[in-house]
Amino acid sequence: MSRPNIMVLLYDSVAPRFLKSFGGAIEFVPTIYNPIPVREYYTTSAVTSSAIASIFTGKYPEEVGVLRHLEDRLPLGEPVLGEYLSVGGYSTALITSNLNSVYRMIRVDRGFDLVHDSGTSWDSPVIPLDLHSITGNLKEPWFVFMHTLCTHIPYGNRATFDASKYSIYDLKGLYMRRLAETSARSIAPALEFASHNNCTTFVLSDHGEQIEVDPRGTVTVRHSWIGSDLNVAAATCIIVPRPGSWDELSKVSSVPGIHSSIDICPSILRLAGTPIPDRVSGTVIWEGGHREVTCISDLCVDNRKMRIFPGGKFEVKLGDVAYKIGRSVISGPGKEYILERMKGLGYGSR
Repeated sequence: MSRPNIMVLLYDSVAPRFLKSFGGAIEFVPTIYNPIPVREYYTTSAVTSSAIASIFTGKYPEEVGVLRHLEDRLPLGEPVLGEYLSVGGYSTALITSNLNSVYRMIRVDRGFDLVHDSGTSWDSPVIPLDLHSITGNLKEPWFVFMHTLCTHIPYGNRATFDASKYSIYDLKGLYMRRLAETSARSIAPALEFASHNNCTTFVLSDHGEQIEVDPRGTVTVRHSWIGSDLNVAAATCIIVPRPGSWDELSKVSSVPGIHSSIDICPSILRLAGTPIPDRVSGTVIWEGGHREVTCISDLCVDNRKMRIFPGGKFEVKLGDVAYKIGRSVISGPGKEYILERMKGLGYGSR
């Protein structure tokens, strides 16, 4: 069968615990399209630029030197996903609302035939993709990567956003309404288009989202997993195979094991029939998981790293000291994690 068209729909800060595929309330990806949720999928970083670097290279942020948000850049000699696919015969398009601030900044916009800044601001409503126009400028097989901030909290200027003005219920309600709107106006139309165009789709988030009440009783929004357990490290990955395909995905109904952002690049290359370089650290998602994955904090200056193991076990390393947290008890897929508070860091025990 012909090689598939491939699409990545990346929605910023989507926490899997809110989604129906993971036991939550929101049907983010309509079940009519037979989605395959990757139930233990974690980001490599609590901030966008490092996570994007991993998605595009198949490597951890530490391996490619992209640790600090909007400061570090990939080496020019480090190949990225668009270049791999372009050499493999794919026409490629990148559409993002943070083109200059993230994608060009960290140098992952290479290898794309079409690059477009969608101009979506943080507090704009969801803007549906015009996939007919986009793919009309590409030859098959094509690859489209889209990233939007429409699901990102805050929905306005971060410097002026005051989460404490909201109750925890109001802020979570606002977040869930935005997820539902994104599903109806962006994901569902995109998957309908994909179903008629021999296209396999990856629905992703760069990292999760944490909405919590701090010890003072104030509602806060955090992106660092320090003080936020696995809710930020747990990211969204849902694969929607092309209908009627007879490739390896047609035999996949569930994905066992633990996975990470580094697995997106090799998985896409496998679907595209493009060789996976030895330099890539990730694995093909449906061919097996990892023994452990890691996630750096946005406070990476002091080398804070979370080691995550299958079944919700994890530990945090601060410098040369490992703070054992033990097991985060999961009552069901996507449910809230339960953990001990850590001395010194405020969460858990040493």
